[in-house]
Formats: sequence, C-alpha cells, structure tokens
Amino acid sequence: MRCCSRSHRKAGTGSPIWSRPRNRRSWPSTSTAPSPTSSTIRLPRLLTQYGADAGGRVEDKGAALAVHTRRAAHPQAAFHRLRPALLQLARQYGLKAEPGRLVIELRAAGQDKGGALTSFLTQRQARTVLYAGDDLADIPAFDAVARHRSAGGSGTLLYSAPTSANEAVPDLARRADLTVDGPHCITQLLLLAEALDTPANSTAAPHNRRAST
Repeated sequence: MRCCSRSHRKAGTGSPIWSRPRNRRSWPSTSTAPSPTSSTIRLPRLLTQYGADAGGRVEDKGAALAVHTRRAAHPQAAFHRLRPALLQLARQYGLKAEPGRLVIELRAAGQDKGGALTSFLTQRQARTVLYAGDDLADIPAFDAVARHRSAGGSGTLLYSAPTSANEAVPDLARRADLTVDGPHCITQLLLLAEALDTPANSTAAPHNRRAST
C-alpha cells in the first residue's frame, strides 16, 4: 500500500502552546483519583522556567495532560530538563507521570489507555477491536487487546512507526500485527478496509507485515 509522505512542522517560538481538541470524546473513567487539570496552572511556567517555551506545547486530552517538546529548538535537551520537574509536579498533585517519545503525560493514578480501552469495549459489548499505537503509553492498550483476544474476542494491533529510528518503540513493533508508516497510512488502511467492506474477523492478523510509503 502506497502512502503519502508525512508533512513536518517547524519548531515554533514565543509562548508555549496550549492545545485542546474540538469535539473531544471522553474515554471512560477508570479512577476517582485527582484530575490532572488541577496542575494546569503550573505547566506554562515550567516550560518557560526550563527553556522549553519556544516550541513547547501542552495538550489537554481530557483524562490527561501531555507536555510535548518535539517542536522545541532542542527537543531532547528540553525533554531532559523538564522531566524531573514534571515528575515532582505529578507527585505533588497525586498524579502519574508517563514519559514517552519527547512527551510526558500527567494522568490520574490508575488511569491508562489499557483500562480505558477495556472499559470502552465492555460498555459497547464489542467483540472486534483494531488499535493503533506509536508510543510507550500505548503498551497498556496493547496488553488490553491481548487480554481481549484471550477471552475469545478479535483484535488487530497496528504500530505507527516514526520517521526517526531513535524514536522507535521496539515493544510495540515486536507485538504489532501490522506496521505502518505513520498516521496517514492508518487512515489509508481504514479507508481501504471500508472500501473492501471486509471487517477483520480473525483473532490474529499475519504477523508484523509492513505497509511502506
């Protein structure tokens, strides 16, 4: 399958960006722990204090806050400077800090993508699931799909591979049924499946074939 190449954005300058998606659908809650929104007032100051304000971004995911340094002038250095402060902030507010690829997510303790996906499947009484992941935070969701398969359900795992080899997540790549070259390829795969009208009905897809760009 041929996919268009990714587009890239240059690192921004000035104040940190605060991103809140429109028409966001909330994941099912799996915890009554403190909400990450209680720490939001501190995050822009931390970005500025540790030199990540030029291109740094805070993403409000509803059940979590993600602090990105990918667009900073020096992404890796900004990530390492911010990490201790964000871990301390998480402890202060009773949250869990989950590092990823140039991102740290703050979420309520006991909440992760695996628990949310399991709750979602239970509520919808779904037997078939396709899950795509690209970062460390997706490992619990991969585990949830594996449990779903073991219980007799059908599940397919996609790994959205990064452009840079040093940002790869080997555990996701190893466990995925199919590796694709980024989000655009996932979109193309879903459009192809819709066009063919052939829903996945096997418990395991042929292991780890790669869709190239």
